[in-house]
Amino acid sequence: MITSANVRARFRAHAGQRGLTLIELAIAASIAMVVAVLAAGRLMQEVDDAAAQATGTYLLTVKGAMDGYLVQHYDALARGHDIAGVATPLAPTLGELRAAGFLQAAFPDRTPFNQAVAVRIERSGVCPGTGCRMDALVHTTTPLKTPSSPEPNADLMAQVVMASGGFGGAAYVNQPSVVRGATYAVANPLGATAGIVGALASLDTTMFQQFVRMRDTRNPDLQGGLDVQGAVRLHDSLTLRGAAGDCVSAGNAGIVTIQCAGVLQAKTGLFRADNGTVVHIDPATGVIASQRVKGALGLATDRGSIFDAADAQPTLRVAAGQMVVATGEGLALTVAGRDLIGHAGISADRLGVREVAVANTACSPRISSAAGVNAEFARTAAGGLLVCAGGSWRELAALAVAGAACAPNGAFATDTGTGTGLVCRLGVWMRADDLLSSYVMTGSQVVASGDMVQKPACGQMGTAAGTPLIYLLPQIESSKGASFTRKALDAGAAWQVQLLDFDGAVLGGQAKAIAQVYCKY
Repeated sequence: MITSANVRARFRAHAGQRGLTLIELAIAASIAMVVAVLAAGRLMQEVDDAAAQATGTYLLTVKGAMDGYLVQHYDALARGHDIAGVATPLAPTLGELRAAGFLQAAFPDRTPFNQAVAVRIERSGVCPGTGCRMDALVHTTTPLKTPSSPEPNADLMAQVVMASGGFGGAAYVNQPSVVRGATYAVANPLGATAGIVGALASLDTTMFQQFVRMRDTRNPDLQGGLDVQGAVRLHDSLTLRGAAGDCVSAGNAGIVTIQCAGVLQAKTGLFRADNGTVVHIDPATGVIASQRVKGALGLATDRGSIFDAADAQPTLRVAAGQMVVATGEGLALTVAGRDLIGHAGISADRLGVREVAVANTACSPRISSAAGVNAEFARTAAGGLLVCAGGSWRELAALAVAGAACAPNGAFATDTGTGTGLVCRLGVWMRADDLLSSYVMTGSQVVASGDMVQKPACGQMGTAAGTPLIYLLPQIESSKGASFTRKALDAGAAWQVQLLDFDGAVLGGQAKAIAQVYCKY
C-alpha cells in the first residue's frame, strides 16, 4: 500500500540525485568538445596527407611525360635545335606537353595543393655525343606548406617524396639550395627557397645509345644482315661498299654510279624511260633502241668504226678484210683495198671524175686488176674523158673549139660551143660536117642522049627525107662547036639524058656520058 509517508520519502530521494546529474553532464560535454577538436585536427591532417600523396602522384605523372619528351626529342635537345610546338625546348610547359600528347588533355595545371609546376632540363657531358646526359626536374614553383603555418611542412614534403615512386625530391630547410631525392641531388631552380618538391626524369645515354631509336640521327653501324618486309624510302644517297671501296652509289638526284668491277647485270636487258623510250640489249639481236643512237666519239666494233671523232671528216673504217654490202637479192657492194666494187649496175644522176690528166702522157694502174684492162679513167682540164691504156692516157671524148690546135691528126672531139663533132686535120680542129658529104651515091651508069635513068628511092634518114640527084660526067664527046651541053630532064620517076651541041642539036658520033645518081640529105 502506498501511503503519503512513502511518497514523501521517494520525493526526497529524487531531489538529492538531481544535483549530481548536472555535474556529470558538464564533464561529459567538456570531454566531447576535446574529442571533437582532436577529431577535427586529425581530419585536417588526413586531408593534407591525402593531398601530399596526390601531389606525389601528380609529379610522377609529369615525370613520365618528360621521360617520353626526352626520348622523342633527344637529338634536338642534344644539339640545341628548335622543337615544333615548344617555345623553350629545355623548359616545356604543361600546356605544350598536353598539346604534344605527352599528358592527357584534361591534366590539371596545378597540384592538389594549388601549386604551379615548372620543368627545367639540364644537360651534362659532351652534347651531342655518346656521353650526353639529360636530367629534367619537374618542380613546384612555391614551397609546400599548410595555411596554418608560414614555414614548409616537412611531414607533407616527405609524403610527397614517398608517393613519387622513388623519383621524388625536396628542398629541405637544412639545405634549401638543393633538391634532394633518393638517388640524386640537383640545384634548386628557385635558389635557396625551402619547401620545393619535385620529381626527376633522367636519360643516361650510356644504355640509351646501345639501341636504335625512332628518328635516330646516328649511324647504327649494324654488323649483320637487315631484312625489311615493307617499303624502304631513303631521303639521301645509298652506297654499297666492297673491298675496293664504295662500289655502287645511288643519289637522290636519280644518278646511279657503279665503280669497282663496273658491271651492271640485268636479266632482261631492258631499260625504259618515262617517255616510253626503250633500249633493249638482246643476246640474239644485240642492242635495240627505239630512238636514235648517238655516240660523241663515233661507233666502233671489233671489225671497224664509223664517224670516229679523231677523223677530220666523217669516215667509215674497216679494220681488216673487205667491207661487204649485201641485200636480199645478194652481194651488192664490196671494198677491196681502196677499190669500191659494185657487183651489179650502178646508177647515179651524175658521175664526176676528179683526176685531171693530159692526153698521151704516162699513166699507171691504181685499180685492182679484177676490174680488167683499160678500166681506169680520168679527165682533161677541158673536161674530156681519158682512159689509161697501155701506160698512156688516151682521149676518148675530147672537148674542143673549132679552129684550135690539136694532135694527133684523126682524133675526134666535141665542139663545146655547138655540140657538133670535130675532127683533127692538119693540126687544127675542123667541123666534121665540113669534111663529110651529105650525099649518098646509089648508082652509076653510061648513058647516051635520050636514055632514061630511074630515080632512086631515097629513104628517111633521121628526121629528113633524101632528095634524088643526078650528075652527068663526060665519057666520049666529039664536036666542032665552041661548046656543048649535058642535061637531065625530070620525067617524073626518071630523068631523060640529053647530050646537045651548042645549037641544041644532039651530039653526033658515039657521044656518051656517065650518070651518077645520089640521094641528098
